[in-house]
Amino acid sequence: MSNANIKNGVLSFDDFKLEAEGLQYKRIRRPDYRNDERRRHVIHYPELVNSVDRSVDPCTDFYSFVCNGWIKENPIPEQRFLYTQTEMLDEKITKQMREILMTSAPHPSREHGLMTIFYKKCLYNSLDRKTDGIIKMFQKMRELKKTTSITEWLLIMRSESLFYELTVSADDYNSTINILQIAPSSSMLSAQTYFNPAYSREYAATRTVLFNILALISAEDTHKEFFSANIMDQTRRVESLLRVDQTLAKIDWFHYVTALLPLRLRHTVTTQPFRIVQFRAVQRLEEFMLSIDEQTMLDYLDWKEFQSQLYGVKGRNLTNDCVKLTTETFRDIAGKHYLEQHFDFGSVFAMKELIEDIRSAFMELLVENNWMDESTKKRAREKVRQSAIESDDICIFKLHFTSQNSFYDIVMAINRWGQERTFMRLEQLNSRDVFDTSVVEVNAFYDVNQNQIGASYDKLGNRRNWWNKITYKNFEIKKKCFEKQYGNISVKDVNVKKRILQAIKRFQIDGKRTEGENIADNGGIRAAIRAALRLFERTPEQFTIVGLEDFTPMQYFFMSYAFMWCGSIRTAMLLDILATDVHPPDMYRVNVVLSNQPEFARTFDCKRNSNMNPENTCTLW
Repeated sequence: MSNANIKNGVLSFDDFKLEAEGLQYKRIRRPDYRNDERRRHVIHYPELVNSVDRSVDPCTDFYSFVCNGWIKENPIPEQRFLYTQTEMLDEKITKQMREILMTSAPHPSREHGLMTIFYKKCLYNSLDRKTDGIIKMFQKMRELKKTTSITEWLLIMRSESLFYELTVSADDYNSTINILQIAPSSSMLSAQTYFNPAYSREYAATRTVLFNILALISAEDTHKEFFSANIMDQTRRVESLLRVDQTLAKIDWFHYVTALLPLRLRHTVTTQPFRIVQFRAVQRLEEFMLSIDEQTMLDYLDWKEFQSQLYGVKGRNLTNDCVKLTTETFRDIAGKHYLEQHFDFGSVFAMKELIEDIRSAFMELLVENNWMDESTKKRAREKVRQSAIESDDICIFKLHFTSQNSFYDIVMAINRWGQERTFMRLEQLNSRDVFDTSVVEVNAFYDVNQNQIGASYDKLGNRRNWWNKITYKNFEIKKKCFEKQYGNISVKDVNVKKRILQAIKRFQIDGKRTEGENIADNGGIRAAIRAALRLFERTPEQFTIVGLEDFTPMQYFFMSYAFMWCGSIRTAMLLDILATDVHPPDMYRVNVVLSNQPEFARTFDCKRNSNMNPENTCTLW
């Protein structure tokens, strides 16, 4: 303690150092705002206050410093693989939506009535053991057994994709129009799970689940019309699914699309081009298809049919699942009711102001940028100006079903309607003012068809490289820093057994696969720091958090950023993220990102070469 002073019964000093068991955390003296007229706003934020672990040095592990309390008080629910702030917020919104769905509207619209019917039918279907889903599925299987080609199978299934995804979306080369696009479907399991021995337990668990599904369905097939009692038959079916999950099939696209399109759009197949996404992948999978024997393919088609028909199968209480399914299916009308009852429209102005601050901050970073040439910077500024926050108008769609229909039939009707609605976009120009995402979904989105991120898309979202060769070369050099920085990280997990740890190379983050998101995280926080500093300078009213009075506003900023990522994760889920996700685990989205920011080190007075103020850092945007 230094420069201690007692005045009017108040003890003050310039700094304070606490030492215990090797831990050193130097607390910076906070400015005295008691006589500052700007200092009047007090905030109660007990969740953050209770989460902060003062026994941890923020310059050693900032994530643990901020999140240890939250993690301790919020164990992972038994039925979940992870539990985070996002999950908690999602629970809150789901509860609010459940109350909306259970409350009778005084003057319900037709669309609100359909939404209510759907929700109640879903609940009945999940709770009542006498639903007719299995019967409906067996009826569909009889129909499918009569088909003689994969194309005919698809036409009966209609909304179910097989090997490929057929969609309508903005043309990469002319973002004002919509075209048909074909892309390979993603596999059920990741390549790591199929081919890396470290994931043998996950692979075995998947097989067990598949056998259990077959057992449940075959138990309903009392006459053994589709399933034999032979265990070898079930084993063959499981192996077929896992094998074909890595392949594609030959499809008569002209016949398939022509049959699906509404009559007045069928000329589109001959007058407009298809866009094949990931062309090489499609080619290779087409070739691999030739090696699949007929029985294997038939088994795989059965699995796809099971997957699409399980809406009608009896099961456990799925109330929250029904809420989510309803809000996803009726996202426009559900979003309208949620906004009316729970959204603070006064926050829109504050959000727009915040976005303008971030936009201005990014413009400043572009000026300071030393790896882009001036002509590329000019085009970058034009692209930044084109970005916008948009909300979709409520779309009142035409869909027909009644309370007399079964849940199975309602879902099939909605699937057919959704498919036709998608194809109708071929008649429409692509609008940059529409954001096709539910307002009640807890996530952050970037609309890839409106204003694509990166050097390959211009300010209008058209695929066109707007960087020159020198800028692109400099970018390639600088991004290697992030690939190396994250790729050298060994992820901590106290639950991992030694043999697993050795098999998967110490839980290493894939620096290459996560490279894009890591660059985005680091660039985003740099712009956010600039925006926060602009806000503090502009706002006359300062604030303090009760229980954290000894921290500064800028320290609050970094603590809030970290608190957003607080969460717990099971080892199996951590393995899955490391094998497949383009994001690193949440802890490293805090510690690594902030360790690259000199403002963080200054704010918390972190010594050079401490964990949070390393000698070598990475900066791009």
